[in-house]
Amino acid sequence: MGLKSDIYDAFVKNLGADNVDATAKGQKKIDDLAEDLRNAIINFIVKQDFNITEMEAPINFLPGKISTIVTGPVAPPNLTLLPGASGKNILPITSIAQISETSNKIQDGRVPGAVRKSKVKLISVKDA
Repeated sequence: MGLKSDIYDAFVKNLGADNVDATAKGQKKIDDLAEDLRNAIINFIVKQDFNITEMEAPINFLPGKISTIVTGPVAPPNLTLLPGASGKNILPITSIAQISETSNKIQDGRVPGAVRKSKVKLISVKDA
């Protein structure tokens, strides 16, 4: 079922199958109206900007992908870096990225404001 057929079925339910099926012209009018309403709904939704109000997404940096300033000696035992030297992560780094109106699990002051900066757009319509 797609949006158009759902709308068509709503007309049949409301008007009665006998009234809708009375003439081919009547069926065509209901079919055209269902198509026009489908297009109007899709056009409306496509033009809207939606905000993400709650989101947590995993972050995973593989070994060797992040360069950083090392502030002191680093394990394993055979690896010692001087303070201020640069190095790369030797283990995966995992965390979460968050946008939320209700919590701030990552303790970043930008989390609540990110809701107003987020945007979700409908790219395509799947009319099954």
